[in-house]
Amino acid sequence: GKAQGAHIVPAWHKLLAAPRELRLDATLENGQCFGWHRQPGSGAVWVGVLGSRLLALRQTETDCLFRCLSATPPVDASDTTAPDALREELRSYFQLGTPLS
Repeated sequence: GKAQGAHIVPAWHKLLAAPRELRLDATLENGQCFGWHRQPGSGAVWVGVLGSRLLALRQTETDCLFRCLSATPPVDASDTTAPDALREELRSYFQLGTPLS
């Protein structure tokens, strides 16, 4: 069974957005998107609120990654649809097209 009360660190999920589609540093720091804060430390991670969820975003060489730091109501960790729904919401938020893959 699952360990009760264990702090589960949410997994990173791919946004399926290549750097040519979305550059987080350019998009989130130039004032187009408000309320995102770059976290101090190694690796550029931004934290912000989308809807009722607290999200973290980070850029990799090939993609952007996202994870949900909070969820209301709580999302079951086994609910595989949650990242997909969130991906759609984020892609819409950043005005990205439909993913090719």
